[in-house]
Order: sequence, then structure tokens, then C-alpha cells
Amino acid sequence: LGIGDPNLGTNQQVSTQQVAERIDKLSKILSRGAFIINTNEIKNIYGPVEGSAEEIKTVANYLKPLSSMILLQDDANENNIKEMDMNQFKIIHFATHGEVSGALEGLNEPFLVLTPPDIGNEKNDGLLTMTEIMALSTNADLVVLSACNTAAGDMPGSEGFSGLAKSFFISGSKSILVSNWYVETYSAQELVINLFKNIKEYPELSL
Repeated sequence: LGIGDPNLGTNQQVSTQQVAERIDKLSKILSRGAFIINTNEIKNIYGPVEGSAEEIKTVANYLKPLSSMILLQDDANENNIKEMDMNQFKIIHFATHGEVSGALEGLNEPFLVLTPPDIGNEKNDGLLTMTEIMALSTNADLVVLSACNTAAGDMPGSEGFSGLAKSFFISGSKSILVSNWYVETYSAQELVINLFKNIKEYPELSL
């Protein structure tokens, strides 16, 4: 299962200061139930994930003759993920934005950014949180989180592999590939693609 290239508009990259200002604004509009109603603000902050569609498609190609399901753009949304049988997938691959706990005031858990609906609700606001991931039933041999800070803890000094990574273990997955820093998009793409390229070329490195 490959999930990436969420539909986040056509915004160009913005400065660190602009991101900080927009995150502060988004924090202020979180509903009491800790979901985002005005989901346009997600697009204003994060913007497109360059190269993620190519990454997802290239990895699926290396996994042939195994069959793959690919969710890109509007299909890369919370509803599709929550409504499908996740147990059928041995590899689950996300290529999107990731954020640590506390990035948004009022949402004290990490999340992956997906395609937001026009109006957010409790089930789907474009942010797949740690709590929502734990509620999934997965059986993957490998989960790839090709996004920033996906191994970061819930707070400074917390145990390693908490947050998003821990949530996938709780949901039933067996191993996880994550990043410990804000990794540059194309560097992440190259690392992930070459991982599966080597698995294809050297079968003894089976998952």
C-alpha cells in the first residue's frame, strides 16, 4: 500500500518564519475536539510533497510481481485508509509531511499530513494522528514513513521510537523505517527508492 502526494494545493515553498506563523494560526482554529474544520489552513502551511508520487510509483515497480494499491492526490485521505482492510498489506509506505507532537497547540500528538476535505470533521480533517493510527488493524512486515521526524518522541527526552512509529507497532506492524530529523525531500526519496532497489536486486535481503 503506497500513500503519498496528498492534494495540498500549489503553494510554493515558504520560509521557516512563514511556516511558524501559519502553524500558530492553525493552532488557534483547532476545534474543541482537536480536529481542524478550516482545512484550507493545512494547505497554506505544508504545500505539495515534491517527488512523493514518483517515490511511491517507483517502489511499487520494484515490488513487482507483487500487486500494489496506490493512493495519491485526492485518494490519499483519511477516509480511504480507515475504511479499508489494512491487514492485507505486507508493506505500507507513506510519503508525505510528518509532524511531531506539540507542533500544533491543542493537538498533543504527532501526525501525518494527508489530503484534507473541504470541511474537516472528527473522522477526516487531513491529519492522521497517532491515536488514529493505533486504532487501525495492520499486519505489515514493514511500514515506511518517508516524512520528517517520524521517529521523534512525544516530547523532549521521551523514549525512542515513540510517537508515530510506536503507533504502527501497536496497530500490528512488525518493523518500521523512520527518520529522526527534518529530512530533505529528495534525499528521503533516494534513500527509500534505493532500499527497495537493493531488495529487488538482492533477494537474500528479503523483508
